[in-house]
Amino acid sequence: MGSLATETRLVLAVEDAFAGLEANSDGLVRLRDIAAAMGMTERTLRSKFAASVGMPPMRYLRLLRLTMAQQALRRAAGEGMTVTEVALRYGFLELGRFAVTYRRRFGECPSATLRRSIDDLGGGVPEADGDRSEPASSATCPDSVRPGTYPASSRSDPPGAER
Repeated sequence: MGSLATETRLVLAVEDAFAGLEANSDGLVRLRDIAAAMGMTERTLRSKFAASVGMPPMRYLRLLRLTMAQQALRRAAGEGMTVTEVALRYGFLELGRFAVTYRRRFGECPSATLRRSIDDLGGGVPEADGDRSEPASSATCPDSVRPGTYPASSRSDPPGAER
């Protein structure tokens, strides 16, 4: 790892380049775009960043976007946003992958964070008998299902298969 000053300068430069490119682009920002904005090659950026920060720059930026998504979900109830809107806003186009990555990083699924945000505002969804919904801590989100596998509650053969 490099010195704290070098690490801080490099991280800030990458974040600034990313933010500038993100604000002026229609699509996803690529490493080559960040490197070009910083005036260096991809290889140089990757090696300097990994030596200073201990991870590749795109992984760092993905974690940064994930943290920003978590903060947005914490505020989402007041803004009336959904998990999908937050995920897409921060560049997570594959929603299932976003949920799995989010859960690994923060120990809960994005919908649980959103539910807690709603509960904190006193806006929990009431049950038919007037009771409030269960607290977010008891909420679970489904694990991802790999292609070719099906949840235990479903039939053992894939949908559309002849019996």
